[in-house]
Amino acid sequence: MPTKASDLLTEIERLLPTCSAGQARIARFVLDAPDEAQHISLAQLCKRCKTSEPVVFAFCSLLQCGGYREFKMRLAENLGARRARGTPQPVIEDKTLAEHSHPGSILTAIADQYRRSIEATAASLDPERFAVAVERLSKAARIVLLGVGISGNVGFVVQQNFIRTGIPTAWTNDPNLFFTHLAPLSKGDVCLALSQTGSQKDTLDGIRFARQRGLEVISITSDPRSPIATEAGVLLLTGPAPVEAHTYLSIGAQLALPVLMVADALAVALGARNHDAFLERSQATAEAMKRRTIRS
Repeated sequence: MPTKASDLLTEIERLLPTCSAGQARIARFVLDAPDEAQHISLAQLCKRCKTSEPVVFAFCSLLQCGGYREFKMRLAENLGARRARGTPQPVIEDKTLAEHSHPGSILTAIADQYRRSIEATAASLDPERFAVAVERLSKAARIVLLGVGISGNVGFVVQQNFIRTGIPTAWTNDPNLFFTHLAPLSKGDVCLALSQTGSQKDTLDGIRFARQRGLEVISITSDPRSPIATEAGVLLLTGPAPVEAHTYLSIGAQLALPVLMVADALAVALGARNHDAFLERSQATAEAMKRRTIRS
């Protein structure tokens, strides 16, 4: 559930898939025109979004706002905070991107989407919960990274940093191997599940198998209501996943990057607990690679 301390526009984007039709129209209006939305009256909002006051109040309640006035106050505070830290503007849709006539415009749009993705994930994470995840990882004798599709492939990149912590770490994005990798683990070992959308059945099956084996489960996902989130011992929330196909501006920015950012931060924080050993292994790896580098 959202908290009053969370980024309001991020939470609206996250709630959009579960909103009713009327609530969705309000959400889209606020996301598309937040500066206008912070000043519009209740009657004007109802007319603009073709909805009723009870629907608006229900929408405010979803965001844990006591009423429409509180919602507008939080929206104004949110916009002020975003301007102060230079948060990129709302999502650019594929259909809009296709209208750009110059590749340089596309480059700028993608760069902005990457910045936005990082900001949304940073705003979604709970530092104390992140610290709990690092603590549980530090007590593990072995770690397994698992996931499918794009999120699962992120594990291949992250595995390198986890291995440098000194804790044996396995990775797989093959659902048939989830159980093979998890079965040898013991109580206190960690299953780190990667799923930006939170909708993959194979990943959920792996989580449930890990729990049956008495393992610690840490999930990195954007959907706090999904079983992948609710069945985890520790949930690390990323920024929202794309809602519809026409918002998939960049697979990397919206699906891979949020999971990569959180998982990589876990590995670095874990390595920092034994900094000297982590640094020595990193330097040894870099030195070994130098001999394989082609120099002009």
